[in-house]
Amino acid sequence: TPLIKKEGKFVEATWDEALNLIASKFSGIKEKYGNDSLAGYSSAKCTNEDNYIFQKFVRVVFGTNNIDYCTRLCHASTVTAMLRSIGDGAGSNSIEDFATTDCLFVTGNNMIETHPVTATYVKNGKYAGNKLIVCDPKWTPLVKYADIWLQPRLGSDVALLNGMIHVIIKEDLIDRDFITKRVDRGLEAFEELKQLVATYTPEKTEEITSIPKDKIIAAARMYANAKTAMIATGMGMSQQVTGTNNVFSLINMMMITGQIGKERAGIDPPRGQNNVQGATDVGCSPIVYPGYIPITNDENRRRVAKIWNVDYKDLSGKPGLTTVEIMHAAYDEKVKGMYIMGENPMVTDPDLNHTEAALKKLDFLVVQDIFHTETTPYADVILPAASFAEKEGTFVNSDRRVIRVRKAVDSPGEAKEDWQIIIDIANAMGYNIGNYSNASEIFDELAQATPIMSGISYDRIEYQGIQWPCPDKNHPGTSTLFLDKFNTPNGKGILNPVEHVPQSEKTSKEFPFIMNSGRILYHYHTATMSRKNKSLTDFINESYVLMNPGDVIKFGFADGDKVKVTSKQGELETTLKASDQVAESELFMPWHFSESPVNRLTRSDLDPHSKIAAFKLTACKVEKL
Repeated sequence: TPLIKKEGKFVEATWDEALNLIASKFSGIKEKYGNDSLAGYSSAKCTNEDNYIFQKFVRVVFGTNNIDYCTRLCHASTVTAMLRSIGDGAGSNSIEDFATTDCLFVTGNNMIETHPVTATYVKNGKYAGNKLIVCDPKWTPLVKYADIWLQPRLGSDVALLNGMIHVIIKEDLIDRDFITKRVDRGLEAFEELKQLVATYTPEKTEEITSIPKDKIIAAARMYANAKTAMIATGMGMSQQVTGTNNVFSLINMMMITGQIGKERAGIDPPRGQNNVQGATDVGCSPIVYPGYIPITNDENRRRVAKIWNVDYKDLSGKPGLTTVEIMHAAYDEKVKGMYIMGENPMVTDPDLNHTEAALKKLDFLVVQDIFHTETTPYADVILPAASFAEKEGTFVNSDRRVIRVRKAVDSPGEAKEDWQIIIDIANAMGYNIGNYSNASEIFDELAQATPIMSGISYDRIEYQGIQWPCPDKNHPGTSTLFLDKFNTPNGKGILNPVEHVPQSEKTSKEFPFIMNSGRILYHYHTATMSRKNKSLTDFINESYVLMNPGDVIKFGFADGDKVKVTSKQGELETTLKASDQVAESELFMPWHFSESPVNRLTRSDLDPHSKIAAFKLTACKVEKL
């Protein structure tokens, strides 16, 4: 049942009451403060159809491009670097290739816990005799399978990769033919990279990263000498202010060795939620329409406007705000109204004290979800949505495969499918953004608006998914990208040499630790679903912080102590666990637990390229309670 806040308390309301209030408030804000005073968060948990209608609503009804979602908090750096280097932000290969490539380089991805099904392909590859390099500052279960474990200091990834490139060049393990034919400016660009990495000797790289030089050399040789090699990069690489540069460096290494543009070679970033890939594919971005078509291009706006049956002049060509920028604008009282679908920023956003203050400053907030979350208390209206098991639709998985989602049960109470709620709000505000009788009809329009999916229909994916790009109904889909050319203007890949820049967040006498955060096997993101499952909470249902045993002794703690963790942004209480999974002076906390929210500690400094926040490096102190 919809809920409306009255005198500080939520009361049940009819759908008509909720819709009329929302329409009145959003319309009033738009009229008084302008289109850009409104913003929306879409959801990686919702279907492509839900997300497509949501971004259409924000652009047509709100009249702004202030539309983003959690990809800005996870893989934005990966997408940004890949788009600028090879012209596409999605994985170049199929996940199945993890089992058959000769060498897999997994970096910043705790795959066995966060992508357990994908990890089975990696383990199968190891059983078949393939090589595995794992790069992670924290021990993860995948290390047990690794031929080489590289354990860099937090924030030293660019230095490590430049050091590996140095070895590859020095030992002439490059693919000169690939560089000449498939890299923009060819050997000239290569010479610029060679000059930059010249100082990153194994000795210097060891000094910066703390990784023994022999391991650096061995890893470089293993990757470069492999007949085929793939990279699986995760949020350990992307969630830094240098996240884009981290991925630039991975791509530099990949291109000079020719480990892309052929079967079983390339880069695949396993996505963090079920439809992270799809939500961006269908346009939930402040800078692109569905299919990664830039909003700033007048011709693109005309094309999309024709499909949507609106005047192209009503579609803004101004880039919108990203997730963190929207929250900053709310804090500055420039964004006055927000519509949040299936996102929980009061757990996921950096610097939660700032996020909380921003939400409180909004004139009007609508939250649409399947359960109450840590964000719903700040809403003026809460709308009940159907879960994935209660609707028809599609998702896109990490290897660009468009797959069907089928309804298993009816929704409880008065819950509705997300796309239907969005259309009802649009109608209440006086806008007709589509007359759809089912999700299949939405997908048909979506495919028309999204060139990479234009050959896909529900009939074609009834029994098996199809990997985009699939430009027409006779196309089989594409398992491996870039076999002939990259998706850049001239079809060539671009090298982006970058220097290692020491992180601005450093340890000090006051804050002697650097905090890392991430996910664990038994919980899913903000845990609004997984903590309702007793079989999961029986394994673990409370927060903790990992500290190296040497630091436990050094600072006078004991395993199991109740402690307070403090950063410049905030503080929390949790339980200390001694663990050699983390290096000295480094900490790790899972971020699933709202009673000890790690993001009370994290800072909202942004990567200048991708606008992602610095979730992985936070200076902290720990005190016994």
